[in-house]
Amino acid sequence: MITAFAGCLLAILSFYPLSQRIGLVDIPRGRKQHQGAIPLIGGLSVFTGILLGFILFSVEGLQLPYYLTLAGALVILGAFDDFLDLSVKLRLAVQLLLSAAMVYVLDLHLANLGNLFGFGDVRLGFLGVPVTLIAVIAAINAFNMTDGIDGLAGMLSLVSFVAIAGFMLLWGQIEQALLPMVLICAMLPYLAFNLQLVPG
Repeated sequence: MITAFAGCLLAILSFYPLSQRIGLVDIPRGRKQHQGAIPLIGGLSVFTGILLGFILFSVEGLQLPYYLTLAGALVILGAFDDFLDLSVKLRLAVQLLLSAAMVYVLDLHLANLGNLFGFGDVRLGFLGVPVTLIAVIAAINAFNMTDGIDGLAGMLSLVSFVAIAGFMLLWGQIEQALLPMVLICAMLPYLAFNLQLVPG
Protein backbone atom coordinates (compact mmCIF):
# COMPACT_ATOMS: atom_id res chain seq x y z
CA MET A 1 0.00 0.00 0.00
CA ILE A 2 2.93 2.32 0.73
CA THR A 3 4.26 1.46 -2.72
CA ALA A 4 0.95 2.47 -4.32
CA PHE A 5 0.94 5.81 -2.47
CA ALA A 6 4.58 6.55 -3.29
CA GLY A 7 4.17 5.43 -6.89
CA CYS A 8 1.27 7.80 -7.53
CA LEU A 9 3.05 10.67 -5.79
CA LEU A 10 6.25 10.22 -7.79
CA ALA A 11 4.24 9.88 -11.01
CA ILE A 12 2.45 13.18 -10.35
CA LEU A 13 5.72 14.97 -9.66
CA SER A 14 7.26 13.46 -12.81
CA PHE A 15 4.32 13.91 -15.18
CA TYR A 16 3.42 17.46 -14.06
CA PRO A 17 6.24 19.34 -15.84
CA LEU A 18 5.87 17.10 -18.90
CA SER A 19 2.15 17.87 -19.18
CA GLN A 20 2.90 21.59 -19.12
CA ARG A 21 5.48 21.26 -21.89
CA ILE A 22 3.31 19.23 -24.27
CA GLY A 23 0.05 21.06 -23.49
CA LEU A 24 -1.70 18.14 -21.80
CA VAL A 25 -3.88 20.44 -19.69
CA ASP A 26 -7.62 20.91 -19.26
CA ILE A 27 -9.08 24.39 -19.70
CA PRO A 28 -12.33 25.14 -17.78
CA ARG A 29 -15.33 25.38 -20.09
CA GLY A 30 -18.88 24.07 -20.30
CA ARG A 31 -19.53 21.45 -17.62
CA LYS A 32 -15.90 21.66 -16.47
CA GLN A 33 -15.89 24.05 -13.54
CA HIS A 34 -12.47 23.51 -12.01
CA GLN A 35 -10.10 26.40 -11.30
CA GLY A 36 -7.36 27.11 -13.85
CA ALA A 37 -5.65 24.87 -16.39
CA ILE A 38 -5.41 21.39 -14.86
CA PRO A 39 -2.71 18.91 -15.98
CA LEU A 40 -4.42 15.82 -17.38
CA ILE A 41 -2.24 13.33 -15.53
CA GLY A 42 -4.59 12.05 -12.83
CA GLY A 43 -5.49 8.74 -14.45
CA LEU A 44 -1.92 8.00 -15.54
CA SER A 45 -0.55 8.81 -12.08
CA VAL A 46 -3.13 6.78 -10.16
CA PHE A 47 -2.69 3.81 -12.48
CA THR A 48 1.09 4.00 -12.04
CA GLY A 49 0.56 3.78 -8.28
CA ILE A 50 -1.85 0.88 -8.69
CA LEU A 51 0.60 -1.03 -10.89
CA LEU A 52 3.43 -0.59 -8.41
CA GLY A 53 1.13 -1.47 -5.52
CA PHE A 54 0.11 -4.74 -7.15
CA ILE A 55 3.57 -5.90 -8.29
CA LEU A 56 3.97 -8.25 -5.34
CA PHE A 57 0.24 -8.75 -4.78
CA SER A 58 -1.42 -12.11 -5.30
CA VAL A 59 -4.89 -13.36 -4.39
CA GLU A 60 -5.78 -16.97 -5.15
CA GLY A 61 -8.23 -17.25 -8.03
CA LEU A 62 -7.93 -13.57 -9.01
CA GLN A 63 -6.55 -13.00 -12.52
CA LEU A 64 -4.99 -9.67 -11.62
CA PRO A 65 -2.71 -9.29 -14.69
CA TYR A 66 -5.72 -9.46 -17.01
CA TYR A 67 -7.63 -6.84 -15.03
CA LEU A 68 -4.60 -4.54 -14.95
CA THR A 69 -4.07 -4.95 -18.70
CA LEU A 70 -7.67 -4.02 -19.46
CA ALA A 71 -7.58 -1.12 -16.99
CA GLY A 72 -4.29 0.07 -18.48
CA ALA A 73 -5.80 0.07 -21.97
CA LEU A 74 -8.71 2.13 -20.65
CA VAL A 75 -6.31 4.61 -19.03
CA ILE A 76 -4.39 4.95 -22.31
CA LEU A 77 -7.68 5.55 -24.14
CA GLY A 78 -8.50 8.31 -21.66
CA ALA A 79 -5.08 9.91 -22.08
CA PHE A 80 -5.38 9.91 -25.88
CA ASP A 81 -8.89 11.33 -25.61
CA ASP A 82 -7.68 14.12 -23.33
CA PHE A 83 -4.85 14.95 -25.73
CA LEU A 84 -6.49 14.39 -29.13
CA ASP A 85 -10.23 14.73 -28.34
CA LEU A 86 -11.22 11.39 -29.86
CA SER A 87 -14.63 10.91 -31.43
CA VAL A 88 -17.46 9.45 -29.38
CA LYS A 89 -17.79 6.50 -31.78
CA LEU A 90 -14.12 5.57 -31.41
CA ARG A 91 -14.25 5.82 -27.62
CA LEU A 92 -17.38 3.67 -27.44
CA ALA A 93 -15.88 1.12 -29.83
CA VAL A 94 -12.75 0.72 -27.71
CA GLN A 95 -14.80 0.59 -24.50
CA LEU A 96 -16.99 -2.13 -26.04
CA LEU A 97 -13.91 -4.09 -27.12
CA LEU A 98 -12.36 -3.91 -23.64
CA SER A 99 -15.65 -4.79 -21.95
CA ALA A 100 -16.10 -7.77 -24.28
CA ALA A 101 -12.55 -8.91 -23.47
CA MET A 102 -13.42 -8.81 -19.77
CA VAL A 103 -16.56 -10.87 -20.36
CA TYR A 104 -15.12 -13.51 -22.68
CA VAL A 105 -11.48 -13.77 -21.55
CA LEU A 106 -12.24 -13.67 -17.82
CA ASP A 107 -15.67 -15.32 -18.16
CA LEU A 108 -17.13 -12.55 -16.01
CA HIS A 109 -20.69 -11.35 -16.48
CA LEU A 110 -23.93 -10.74 -14.61
CA ALA A 111 -26.06 -13.86 -14.26
CA ASN A 112 -28.44 -12.97 -11.43
CA LEU A 113 -29.73 -9.58 -10.24
CA GLY A 114 -31.05 -11.04 -7.00
CA ASN A 115 -34.54 -10.42 -5.64
CA LEU A 116 -34.71 -7.05 -7.36
CA PHE A 117 -38.49 -6.67 -7.54
CA GLY A 118 -39.56 -8.77 -4.56
CA PHE A 119 -40.78 -11.70 -6.67
CA GLY A 120 -37.71 -13.91 -6.49
CA ASP A 121 -34.32 -13.87 -8.16
CA VAL A 122 -34.05 -12.18 -11.56
CA ARG A 123 -31.96 -14.55 -13.67
CA LEU A 124 -30.62 -12.99 -16.85
CA GLY A 125 -29.85 -16.12 -18.84
CA PHE A 126 -28.69 -15.24 -22.37
CA LEU A 127 -29.17 -11.54 -21.55
CA GLY A 128 -26.33 -11.70 -19.01
CA VAL A 129 -23.59 -10.78 -21.49
CA PRO A 130 -25.32 -7.81 -23.21
CA VAL A 131 -26.56 -6.45 -19.86
CA THR A 132 -23.01 -6.68 -18.50
CA LEU A 133 -21.55 -4.88 -21.54
CA ILE A 134 -24.11 -2.08 -21.25
CA ALA A 135 -23.56 -1.78 -17.49
CA VAL A 136 -19.77 -1.59 -17.77
CA ILE A 137 -19.80 0.99 -20.57
CA ALA A 138 -22.44 3.03 -18.74
CA ALA A 139 -20.37 2.98 -15.53
CA ILE A 140 -17.22 4.07 -17.38
CA ASN A 141 -18.96 7.04 -18.97
CA ALA A 142 -20.94 7.96 -15.85
CA PHE A 143 -17.71 8.31 -13.86
CA ASN A 144 -16.11 10.17 -16.75
CA MET A 145 -18.98 12.67 -16.77
CA THR A 146 -18.29 13.52 -13.11
CA ASP A 147 -14.73 14.53 -13.98
CA GLY A 148 -15.57 18.20 -14.48
CA ILE A 149 -15.33 19.56 -10.93
CA ASP A 150 -12.17 19.39 -8.81
CA GLY A 151 -12.11 16.21 -6.75
CA LEU A 152 -15.62 14.98 -7.60
CA ALA A 153 -14.73 11.84 -9.58
CA GLY A 154 -11.87 11.06 -7.22
CA MET A 155 -14.01 11.41 -4.10
CA LEU A 156 -16.78 9.25 -5.58
CA SER A 157 -14.20 6.56 -6.33
CA LEU A 158 -12.62 6.90 -2.90
CA VAL A 159 -15.95 6.55 -1.09
CA SER A 160 -16.77 3.46 -3.18
CA PHE A 161 -13.44 1.78 -2.44
CA VAL A 162 -13.61 2.63 1.28
CA ALA A 163 -17.09 1.08 1.45
CA ILE A 164 -15.96 -2.06 -0.38
CA ALA A 165 -12.90 -2.43 1.86
CA GLY A 166 -15.01 -1.85 4.97
CA PHE A 167 -17.56 -4.53 4.07
CA MET A 168 -14.83 -7.02 3.20
CA LEU A 169 -13.15 -6.45 6.56
CA LEU A 170 -16.48 -6.87 8.35
CA TRP A 171 -17.00 -10.18 6.54
CA GLY A 172 -13.51 -11.36 7.48
CA GLN A 173 -12.17 -11.24 3.92
CA ILE A 174 -8.86 -9.69 4.96
CA GLU A 175 -6.82 -10.69 1.91
CA GLN A 176 -9.50 -9.50 -0.53
CA ALA A 177 -9.84 -6.20 1.38
CA LEU A 178 -6.24 -5.39 0.50
CA LEU A 179 -7.32 -4.89 -3.13
CA PRO A 180 -9.51 -1.80 -2.57
CA MET A 181 -7.06 -0.59 0.08
CA VAL A 182 -4.29 -0.48 -2.53
CA LEU A 183 -6.60 1.53 -4.79
CA ILE A 184 -7.35 3.92 -1.92
CA CYS A 185 -3.65 4.50 -1.23
CA ALA A 186 -2.97 5.10 -4.93
CA MET A 187 -5.71 7.74 -5.05
CA LEU A 188 -4.75 9.79 -1.99
CA PRO A 189 -1.83 11.74 -3.56
CA TYR A 190 -3.96 12.48 -6.63
CA LEU A 191 -6.80 13.82 -4.49
CA ALA A 192 -4.42 15.91 -2.39
CA PHE A 193 -3.18 17.69 -5.53
CA ASN A 194 -6.57 17.77 -7.27
CA LEU A 195 -8.24 19.40 -4.27
CA GLN A 196 -5.26 21.75 -3.91
CA LEU A 197 -4.51 20.51 -0.39
CA VAL A 198 -0.85 20.71 -1.31
CA PRO A 199 0.79 23.33 -3.55
CA GLY A 200 1.14 22.16 -7.11
